Amino acid sequence: MNAPAANAFQPFLDAFATEACTARATPAVLEARQAALARAVAQGWPTRRDERWRYSDLRTLARRRFAPATEAAVAPPPPTPFPAAYALGTLDGHPEPTDAAPPGVSVERFGPGQAASVAALALDAPGADAFAELNAAFACGGLRLCIAAAAALDGPIVITHRLSADAGRAAHPRVVVELAPGARARVVERFIGAAGADGLCNASASVQVGAGATLDWLHLQDQDDASTHLALFDARLAADARLALRVVHCGADLGRFAARIALAGPRAAVEVDALNATDGRRRADLVLEVRHAAHDTRSLQTYRGVAGGRSKAAVTSRAVVVRDAPRCEAAQSLGSLLLSPHAEADARPELEIENDDVRCSHGATIGQLDEAALFYLRSRGLDEATARAALVFAFADAVLASLPRGALREHLEQRLRQRLGDGPGA
Repeated sequence: MNAPAANAFQPFLDAFATEACTARATPAVLEARQAALARAVAQGWPTRRDERWRYSDLRTLARRRFAPATEAAVAPPPPTPFPAAYALGTLDGHPEPTDAAPPGVSVERFGPGQAASVAALALDAPGADAFAELNAAFACGGLRLCIAAAAALDGPIVITHRLSADAGRAAHPRVVVELAPGARARVVERFIGAAGADGLCNASASVQVGAGATLDWLHLQDQDDASTHLALFDARLAADARLALRVVHCGADLGRFAARIALAGPRAAVEVDALNATDGRRRADLVLEVRHAAHDTRSLQTYRGVAGGRSKAAVTSRAVVVRDAPRCEAAQSLGSLLLSPHAEADARPELEIENDDVRCSHGATIGQLDEAALFYLRSRGLDEATARAALVFAFADAVLASLPRGALREHLEQRLRQRLGDGPGA
């Protein structure tokens, strides 16, 4: 490891020695955290030479020193802006108290010193990259949800991760969700923060979808523009399982979401709908990977990126079909819209196919607003700003079109209008 990369880890090494969560950990938990930290250092600080981090410039982050998030007195999570079957969450990575879970849903809240958290939260399992390992090293406990087939939920389970206004805090929320065979659930994972919160949120979600189960997951990143957001979503699907993953990034100065989805059982299927909405000088990077590891599996990855001002919106969409996985289907559709001559959009579709009996396709486009469509709307009486806003919103809203009509979709659409409604200068 070169000297700059080694120095980038030094603040984390210094913080680990004084981290309150570490100080109270049991020997088993402490050993697991130390092993994760060692793996992070061994993997090295991600740089743009790493293809998976090519569009996430961490040089500014490497120069910062983040204080560990302190375990303050926490209250129940704030009300959600849309109905929820069950609400829970974390504050600066610390699990918050919550009401009793609905029938069929088991919830465990782990504190920093509980020995059971090693197995339940997989603190000793190697992660995807250095920041996944840092999450395991610093996670002050976490949440584990088990959803039974008999669970009857009349709305989504909402997990809200909040960053406090304390300057320069680092939070490492960790969530594990397991669906029993045949279960059905909707989960909304929200990331928000107090105004001016300039901390780091380094999140991890590990998901197991049992045979024949169906999971609808929304990752909504809406942190304050001064903050940094790094997240890993790791999912494994059994036979005949279904996953609908929606990703909406419309906050944070630097926002990165990485998804690793393994279609491990025959006939498993996943649909990914992702949106980057950036303005100002913000940067957003989505890294999506689906691995077809069984026969007759199916994946569809759809992406929309909207970049205004001097912002950057990037996506890497990858599908891998292993040798022993015939009759798989994989499709990728990546579209980006530039609202400013100073904005940047990057889109990389990738296919790695080791079997001949497959149906795979990919495509990527990057462009500007259609002048003919703009002229049409203006000829119908709309002023230029309104016409542009309508076209931009229609392009971005394609990602949300698969959501059922209701309060959740209306909230997301309203948030997108607020972020994108200012036209080319946004």
